[in-house]
This record gives sequence, C-alpha cells and structure tokens, in this order.
Amino acid sequence: MRKLLLIGSVLASIAPARADTGWVFGIGTLPCSRWTAQTDSDAISFVQGFYSGLNLSAQVNHHATVGSTMTGLMVAEEVAQYCLTHPTEPIANAAAEMWVSAISRGR
Repeated sequence: MRKLLLIGSVLASIAPARADTGWVFGIGTLPCSRWTAQTDSDAISFVQGFYSGLNLSAQVNHHATVGSTMTGLMVAEEVAQYCLTHPTEPIANAAAEMWVSAISRGR
C-alpha cells in the first residue's frame, strides 16, 4: 500500500512537468526521435539533470529516490530504450516515465 501511495504522489508531482504544458524547457520538449537518431550529449545531460531534480524533490518529501543501483549512463540508456518505442513522445515525458518505472522496481 505504501508503495502505491508513493507512486501516486510521485505521479502527481511530475504531472505538471509534462512537456506539452510548457513547464519543461529546452531539449526536454523535443521528441524522442531526435535522441534516437543520434546519441546526443545534451539529451543525456537533460535526462540526468531531470532525474537529479526529481530525486531532490522526492528526498525533501521523504520519498524513495532513484540511483542506488544505477549510474547516470544506465539512466540515459533506459530512457533511450524507451524513446526507441515512443519516438513522438517528448524526451521529458520519457524521462518521467522511466523515473517512475525505476522507483517501482526499487532502483
């Protein structure tokens, strides 16, 4: 039950960050197809910063964070894999989806 509450609160906290609302700026608003067309260090940096921001927010609110078993490169690889199957999804949305997935897997 506690895990479900955590996931619900995390989803609620990241919903305004969806790229289509205008709350995300820069490369996070671009479609995943831009990242999958070539490896992009700016996209990797965006995703790592996005995860860092979500982790800081979660930590302040006493929720679980991502990273105990993942490196920054692993985070970027997971988001890149998601983008392969969701090419029209904004990079920020892909990062948010994979962050929530990592939380639910205890990573």
